[in-house]
Amino acid sequence: MDDNSVITFQDVQSAAAKLRNSETFTQNFDLILEFLSRSYNISLNETDTQNFQRAYEFISAGLETCNMTLPVLGILTDESPDAEMKTSLNGKIITVEIYKLKFIAANNFTTGIFHYSNRNPGMANQFFFESEKIFKELFNKTKDSYFVIMSDNSKNYKHMSEGLEKFITGDLIDARKNYQLAKIGFEDTIDKLERETSDEMKYIKNRMEFICRECTNILYLSNAQYYSRSKNYKLAVENYDKLLDMLKQITEEYKAEEADQNDESNSGIDSAINFYEGNYFYNLGFRNIAKGHEYQEFEKWDEALECFENTRTAWTKATVFLLKSNIPQAVSLQEFISQNEFTIDQYISACLKEREQKTKISELENKVKLQQEELFNMLKPAGITVNNIQDINNTVEQNVQVVQKIENKTRESIKDLLELMKSVPLDDSMKKEIETEGKELVESKEKGVKFLDKAKSFTEKVSGIVKNVGEIATPLIPVVKALTMMLV
Repeated sequence: MDDNSVITFQDVQSAAAKLRNSETFTQNFDLILEFLSRSYNISLNETDTQNFQRAYEFISAGLETCNMTLPVLGILTDESPDAEMKTSLNGKIITVEIYKLKFIAANNFTTGIFHYSNRNPGMANQFFFESEKIFKELFNKTKDSYFVIMSDNSKNYKHMSEGLEKFITGDLIDARKNYQLAKIGFEDTIDKLERETSDEMKYIKNRMEFICRECTNILYLSNAQYYSRSKNYKLAVENYDKLLDMLKQITEEYKAEEADQNDESNSGIDSAINFYEGNYFYNLGFRNIAKGHEYQEFEKWDEALECFENTRTAWTKATVFLLKSNIPQAVSLQEFISQNEFTIDQYISACLKEREQKTKISELENKVKLQQEELFNMLKPAGITVNNIQDINNTVEQNVQVVQKIENKTRESIKDLLELMKSVPLDDSMKKEIETEGKELVESKEKGVKFLDKAKSFTEKVSGIVKNVGEIATPLIPVVKALTMMLV
């Protein structure tokens, strides 16, 4: 443990060894308590800035100090012949045991934060559960409201961890629910702390206000991702914009804090600034993707392509900042960018392909429209007025019905002609030729224009024969005339 304090761990070891000296007992014991108090507070401060290695160093030093001190106090108590002295020593044992419990609770709490920051929510839940339980035990032993606050904080962090677990698995609705529970819990804690005046409680209150904003950030992020998956890109962009405003505000506050401190104490703040700057550009990239999809929906192709390309720029800037931060979550964000940067090209490719398809569809629609107009104009000279496709469909349907009626009537007339042919004294070969051709027409599977064209040729042929043979074909004349009129 490397620290510039006036009390070193070697000083504490020496003080613990000298506790058996009654003349310097009080001085040495007070030094130990000061070291324990300071180590506990620093460990939690280092946890807040996610400097976990240093936090664990102070927790370890505190626990080792307790373990060195308690046996000595136990021996002194057993050896003391004075009842009043025994009572005093027992009180000091209880004080050190309380500190030991505090360090155990701090260790669980710090480890929970560590796993949460490393996106390992399953492990984080276990440690937050333990710290909640131990802080509650400390309150029962001391009746100090500080431990109620820390127990509640552990529970609220557990809600956050459960929310992160849901967030990672894509259950965004339940993730929002858990983060909302955490936010409400932290807000209740802040309300309780409004009445507190100690520096320690004021620090916790400020810290809880910060964590509350973190919960709000996650809620905005969950909303944004939920709306993106639902393809409601407008609302997704709105939530990303709210998140970006919060991240920008947090970054500016850290920068102001950095300006107020000396260079030696700025490493943790520098890391936080780089993390939030990186986080800002990381989410700006996703905001650009959502906005690109929104433009794409309205076929604003150039704007969409620009947004997708801007994502690449934003993620490049994010990488620069995240690599400078020692906060564990920065590594996770950087890894995500490295693994998913190729998706930008996929978005651009999909946008270009959709633009090409929509352009072709538009060209086809225009072509169809022109053909419709040409068809409308072709029908006008025939006295047929159409204004839309339905009119054309109706006209076609009517004409089909007319053609079917003519076709049916023509078949019936040819049957009548063949029946009359039996009584007309025509040359046998000529009669057989007409009967064969007429029978083929009547039984023909052809329909519509093809059938009527053949029927017209047949009628013209029969009409010529009638004219040539004269009066003997008189019975055929009415039917031939009827066929000729139908097939004009």
